[in-house]
Amino acid sequence: MSAAINSMVDEYISVGLTAGSAHPMDSSRVLMALLSLSRDGQSDPEADNLDGIVAPSVLRRILSALQFRDEATLLHARRVACMATGMASRLGWEGRPLRVLEVAALLHDVGKIGVPDHILLKPAKLSPDESDFMSAQHDVGIQLLQACRIDPEVIQIISETYDTVDVEPTGGGVASQGARILAVADAFDSLSNDQVYRRGLARGEVLNILTSKTGRRFDRNIVAALGRWLETDGAALFNPDPDARTASVNAVVDWETVRQASTMGHIVSYLYLIETLYDGFYIVDSDLKIAVWNRGAEHLFGLGSGEAMHETWSRRLGTFLDEQGRPVPDADYPLFRVMETGRAASATLQLVGENDEKERMEVLALPLLDSEDRLQGVAEIFRNLAGVKRNPGRYRELQWAASRDPLTGVSNRGALQERLEELHAEWVESGDGSELSVIFVDLDHFKSINDRYDHSTGDRVLIDLVRMLQDELYSGEMVARYGGEEFVVLCPQTDLDQAIERAERLRRSVSMLVVPNLPELKVTASFGVANREPEDTPESLMQRADRALYDAKRGGRNRTCHLGRRAGDAGRRSTDPKVDEFVHQARFVSCDAADVLVQKLSGFVDDNRGRVLECSQQLVSIQIGKPGFFRGWGRRPDRQPIHLKLELGAEVEETGRRAATRRRQIQVTVTPVEQPPDPAAFRFRAAHAVELLRSYCVAE
Repeated sequence: MSAAINSMVDEYISVGLTAGSAHPMDSSRVLMALLSLSRDGQSDPEADNLDGIVAPSVLRRILSALQFRDEATLLHARRVACMATGMASRLGWEGRPLRVLEVAALLHDVGKIGVPDHILLKPAKLSPDESDFMSAQHDVGIQLLQACRIDPEVIQIISETYDTVDVEPTGGGVASQGARILAVADAFDSLSNDQVYRRGLARGEVLNILTSKTGRRFDRNIVAALGRWLETDGAALFNPDPDARTASVNAVVDWETVRQASTMGHIVSYLYLIETLYDGFYIVDSDLKIAVWNRGAEHLFGLGSGEAMHETWSRRLGTFLDEQGRPVPDADYPLFRVMETGRAASATLQLVGENDEKERMEVLALPLLDSEDRLQGVAEIFRNLAGVKRNPGRYRELQWAASRDPLTGVSNRGALQERLEELHAEWVESGDGSELSVIFVDLDHFKSINDRYDHSTGDRVLIDLVRMLQDELYSGEMVARYGGEEFVVLCPQTDLDQAIERAERLRRSVSMLVVPNLPELKVTASFGVANREPEDTPESLMQRADRALYDAKRGGRNRTCHLGRRAGDAGRRSTDPKVDEFVHQARFVSCDAADVLVQKLSGFVDDNRGRVLECSQQLVSIQIGKPGFFRGWGRRPDRQPIHLKLELGAEVEETGRRAATRRRQIQVTVTPVEQPPDPAAFRFRAAHAVELLRSYCVAE
């Protein structure tokens, strides 16, 4: 760790655990103490010693409170900080970002200041209620760090670590990768050290556990970096100074340290009460600058803490009506009444939300007074009178689950679309012409894997493919399951040449995949690449990459195709001809003569509730699917009507072992009946129908 922070941690590891806590404080005094912390974090003249990340005096107070509450928690934080900065250094971090990560690691357990002993030291698994309590304490810790004016990137790292670490982040910045580093370091230290309910595990065993959970909970590259760091630099971490604990027992107690630690404990406990009993709260100072903005306030007003913090409070933050549905005058609004009188005020109001929905709220405004009874700020607390208490933790879990593919754990199609639109909006707003490439990945002959082996083998192939993709991708890139055996990789800051090179590297890696216990199973994939062009929308970019994938499949599979202009193309946009987006063509060879083939096509028609429009020795015309009630395409395949025209070629002459096999070439052209919602939906439907037809025809 850095010298400035290391000396500060050592100082508080040497403070003994003695003395009782101060008397409980009333609401106004506790919140005033929180506001004082906020001011200290803003005005500390030594702040530059830590690059402005955190005021040294505030960091000392928090470390003191951690030490006062539980020495083991502070020691854990110190080890995690050492591991996190060690891993980050190996990943190329340096300077201020490394210091940000170090502070985040030291403070990631700050919420434990308010956890009672019967939970913190419980020698067994926590109950569901106790787990919810711990989750709420993490939210409380975030609020405390916000109030202390700690760098937003520190807060974001800690917040993302506890929300549910996304091993496939939507961004490549400090906070996103920092959260993944912190998650690995925290888990490793927790598993490798003795806990009240179990013994610590050996380092190798812990690394195996973390590796087994990569792809869903932990980043495989970061786990590997931890393993390398432990081999070269981590020995001292597991051979601590045996005199450290003896020194803490005999240390001289600093009463001011104990008093401040006790006050910090009261603050955290009170914040927990507000978090669990009320729907939201915020604190403004005497200049109406927002100093604290909790998660509940984020949900109530639709404004994130990063946007709200340190902004000037305004009635425009939310629309309130009285119980008769009339706008509330400033003079009657609780916060203004407190500013005017210096006394607590409350009111029952209606908060107007999205779609003009109204929620009845009890609004309580508390004055924050200093020792001379001067008004220094106001805390405003909200309670939903309908009795509906939001559960942000559960909401985040549901939100995370809704954005994931349940089999592979990567982002699903909805999350992919959301991220692509975010990148497009950023590109339009910045106007900087930044690069963005999209890579489509489709496993070749995946249906035959399921047919030849079983679906569990197919699932294993998909999971192994995803792990390989995650290992090969860079920070900031995203992989998502698009549907079936098809995946999409988003590559920000990547031009077309780089994306093609990336796709080729991935293609070679796929071809080297070995499925456990099935060494004879060969896996390949086809790749389609497109790069953003000036006139692109998210949809058009995806469509070009999808068309490139189609070219790769049509060209023989296990290859990479692209649509777009490469460097050196002398201005050519693409070497590929323009194609009708609503015409899908394919060619294959059937292993049967014409009379047998017609019988098999009859089975295809019957099973898909289709009808034969025309039939001869050279041509078969089929329609499958029926239009919806309003003559459009529905969501189900049977409500997505298409026309298949099969042109039956001459029998193919064979020699050798295939000489006895009668084989016939078939050209298939698929067009929609009625208008599909978009070309991508049509291509998906058409490709699926052709693959199904191939299986009926036992085609090659």
